[in-house]
Amino acid sequence: MDYAGVVLKDRYELLSSLGEGGHGRVYLARDRHLEQFAAVKAVGKEHPSAVEALERECSILCGLHHPAIPRILDFFRERELVYLVMEFVEGRNLQELSGQEVPGTARLYEWGMQICEILSYLHRECRPPLIYGDLKPANLILGRDGRIRLVDFGSTVPFRDGRTAEQHLGTIGFAAPEQYPSEDIPLTCGADIYGLGATLKVLAEGRLRSFWLTWILHKCMRAKPEKRYASVIQLYRNFQIGRFFCAKKK
Repeated sequence: MDYAGVVLKDRYELLSSLGEGGHGRVYLARDRHLEQFAAVKAVGKEHPSAVEALERECSILCGLHHPAIPRILDFFRERELVYLVMEFVEGRNLQELSGQEVPGTARLYEWGMQICEILSYLHRECRPPLIYGDLKPANLILGRDGRIRLVDFGSTVPFRDGRTAEQHLGTIGFAAPEQYPSEDIPLTCGADIYGLGATLKVLAEGRLRSFWLTWILHKCMRAKPEKRYASVIQLYRNFQIGRFFCAKKK
């Protein structure tokens, strides 16, 4: 279907499709009022659970203020669809990038540190702390400035002591064991540490040549949360050590 020329709310002109998943689709749009690009996520009203997830994502994004997280611009209903409008993050996601080249060890350390900084904001500065819940290459955008941005907060939930997953959160292959309802394990911020380890392991495509990085990712992905890093601060420091020794070898 050709969406070119469709204008929502007499403001957002749809230009192209950026992707789809579940019961929703994301479009690139031009904001005629602000004269800038925007990302528009659309969900049909006939899918109540998807609408509820979009409303939750909107609520979460409204309270976040971080340069690596897109700002929310609008939320509205029009005809049979519900729309969430966000700042458009220009760049390529790491899944696309990995299909073209395998990142070196030094770059993986750098990306790991950047992702830890974003997670630290969610885990330590937000009240209540937030579990992002869906770390994977497709949700990480590398900008032209070399900085990583985090998108898609549809699986994000607030941390509650002793809380277990009420429904499956995240993506198979990247989600920690406790993100499955069948596992009676409390859901903590450690789930994001697992997701970060799984993400970098996939990006390395089995070509890990660094014992230190292999050990870090193994620790991130331990099945039991208490066996992983206690915080992203600890993980950040280990990435930092690895980057230091990579630089010394040059």
